[in-house]
Amino acid sequence: MWQEYLARAHLYKKLADYYRYRNTRRYLDYERIYYEYLKRFAEVYVQETGLDPQPYLNLASHSAASKAESRLTAIRLLHASPSLGKIPLDIYVNGRLLIRMLPYGVTSKYFLLPGGEYRFDVFPTGRKRFKPLSSQSLNLEAGTHSLIGMVDGGLMTYRQEPNPVKDRVRIRFIHLAAGVSELSIALSDGTVLTRRIGLTEATEYFTLSPVKNRFVFKQVNTEEPIFATSEIHLREEKVYTLIILYAHQRIYPLILRDLGRFSHS
Repeated sequence: MWQEYLARAHLYKKLADYYRYRNTRRYLDYERIYYEYLKRFAEVYVQETGLDPQPYLNLASHSAASKAESRLTAIRLLHASPSLGKIPLDIYVNGRLLIRMLPYGVTSKYFLLPGGEYRFDVFPTGRKRFKPLSSQSLNLEAGTHSLIGMVDGGLMTYRQEPNPVKDRVRIRFIHLAAGVSELSIALSDGTVLTRRIGLTEATEYFTLSPVKNRFVFKQVNTEEPIFATSEIHLREEKVYTLIILYAHQRIYPLILRDLGRFSHS
């Protein structure tokens, strides 16, 4: 049991580090949870072994953390259903409230769960007694990171590939702009990244130079751009997902930095 507490402390520390300069509230939340699990680990370790836990508090060097960590999955959720664009969502997992009042075009924080099958029920906020908008069982494979999007057809799972490339940037695109036909995506210099991506589809990860880029979206089989981003500075050795959304009669991008693979180095 102490191995599980050690692994969870390690993972929450990594999540705290991920949000340190991006979201102060989430950083503080994860840092608090990290210390709670660390304290619990020390208590249980003494109970189960009778030994001093201090040598094992260096999480980076302990193989038990890595082994237990491989049994967990990291997920975050996105409200991307335009027909419910004005309605925030409550999301329940196996009957327990996981997220409350998730607005359209917004992602949740990351959640850690043991790998396995889970039932996700989605309701308009505060209306659990009514029929769910979506009720699906999803198999979340241990050791993976995923983005789960609520779209008009239900829940879509997009597995992340969090391995960065030295001195380069990795980015993929997900088309969730309902009402917009198939798209092609290119850089502003004309370099084509993908000639066709349909609604709810995701591209592969592309490896680019870490410079400011503008991405141009065109309808397939036309040369007329329907949207172009402003210059986006993507940092080297980071991994990103750019989600294409549609609201208020316009396309707009949601840029997410994927959670890096938990590392013990």
